Amino acid sequence: MPRIGFEWQFQRNELRFLADSRDGWRTEDALPSKGRVCYWQDPGIAIESDGGDVEIITDSVTTWAALRRQLVFIGELISLLTGRSPDTTKLPATFLRSDEQEDATGGSRRSSRIRTSARTQAVRVAEGHLRTHDDVQPTDGLRFVPGTNVGNILTVSLAAPIKRCDFDFAGNPVMTPVYAMGDVLALTAGRDLVHGTAQATLDVPLAELPARLGVLGFDPSAQVGAWLQGRHQTANLIGFVTLIQYMLWVFAHQNLTSGDGPKAGFALLPRTNLRSVYMNALTEVERSSFDAMVNALSDGDKNSRVCPRPYGLGGRQTYDNQLSLFWWLRSIQAGDPGQGDETLALHMSGDGPRGIAYDAMSPPRGYPAHEPFPGRPAEWFTYSMGQKTTPYKATHVVVEYRQTDLFGLKNGMGTYEQFVTAAMDAARSAGLDVPH
Repeated sequence: MPRIGFEWQFQRNELRFLADSRDGWRTEDALPSKGRVCYWQDPGIAIESDGGDVEIITDSVTTWAALRRQLVFIGELISLLTGRSPDTTKLPATFLRSDEQEDATGGSRRSSRIRTSARTQAVRVAEGHLRTHDDVQPTDGLRFVPGTNVGNILTVSLAAPIKRCDFDFAGNPVMTPVYAMGDVLALTAGRDLVHGTAQATLDVPLAELPARLGVLGFDPSAQVGAWLQGRHQTANLIGFVTLIQYMLWVFAHQNLTSGDGPKAGFALLPRTNLRSVYMNALTEVERSSFDAMVNALSDGDKNSRVCPRPYGLGGRQTYDNQLSLFWWLRSIQAGDPGQGDETLALHMSGDGPRGIAYDAMSPPRGYPAHEPFPGRPAEWFTYSMGQKTTPYKATHVVVEYRQTDLFGLKNGMGTYEQFVTAAMDAARSAGLDVPH
């Protein structure tokens, strides 16, 4: 069953976090990446910090009804912050055709009430919707304050602490609290019509990967055919080898030295660790063909570097990964186990092996390995490339569309109305039963 989730990120002149201080509300720039500010289980929406930028993240869903519920909720949130209801003339008719049409349009009655009220109101989530109330209680975790000197604000009482990872003189990681549970942060909008950058994370069947990458202008079919020549070939195996070729091409040809690291070069970022695809998605016959392919590679191919150019680690740091193609493919076959006991600092630095259930590029060296062991802080943010594990007998991989121009968003940027349209297009592409 296909799944899809979204990330919608805003620059600080669009939406921003605020911290309370003696001098009033000030812009909060010190939040670490992936610091979770709030989460609503119904409909499955999180507000997180991406290095201080506001990011709206949706849980992955499998139905149009669940996705629509999330999109309506996001519209309500944006309306609270901007005081502006969505423009129904720019929303798809199929999105509006529902018994919940009032909610889908942002709830015009609630938005009007918010604009005219000068009092602090409680904000509660009921049946997947944001509701405002005049009866503010001390226990309310969300409060709406209209018309402050920085605009409308939504204050959030943190349900969990936000921490940053620092290192001591010995190189050991130390989790430093930035905010404690119960501390208050706020959200505000810099303008009444905000634009964010969208990304979509979805399941793609292995057999569809060549076509998906072909749309992006990447066609390694000749190289894939040469590698698999004389082997038993299936659509899944061809898709798997195509993904490997795509990763090799990006590392060899793209400039990956930005602060975003390797993922900056991927229009379609593999979120799935390839070791789990080999173990769980390929059949025994397909694994035998893959093993024979690895053994038959020329010495030149085996000794070639997976990452012939350095890639970024954040700031101005770069990493020169010496991994050879043969040892990467071997780690896909057998995992990337370590020798003896590892120190916590080694794991946290990103130089330790990825473990028996991961390959050597899940994630690339220089980023902390995904698999925790006792004592490792759970709050540590691990690199998204190769993070997901393919379930047993699944035949898909989880990928992130970082280039959403395909769904109608120029340079990935869009208003709420454009984001809804793009999300519906992306969901149809993923195989959800979205109405036309």
